[in-house]
Amino acid sequence: RLHLSSSSATGYKAVSIWRGVYGSRFRAQHTVGRETVCYGYFGTAVEAAVAYARAVVKAKAEAEEVAAEEGKEEEEEEE
Repeated sequence: RLHLSSSSATGYKAVSIWRGVYGSRFRAQHTVGRETVCYGYFGTAVEAAVAYARAVVKAKAEAEEVAAEEGKEEEEEEE
């Protein structure tokens, strides 16, 4: 699912226009704490939005996996 944004010039959350030496491209990135994570540069805003959406899905899956592992460890400690 793409993350739309009315406040972004590109129309997508975490997607910005990057004007470099070789022309304009679209960059997918966001900031976690103090660290900026860049998912790459793309030819269209939609491609960049798809990359961000995939990263969000992956991060949620990893977080759920960590939570499940922590839950198993707590159950083992109680036994």
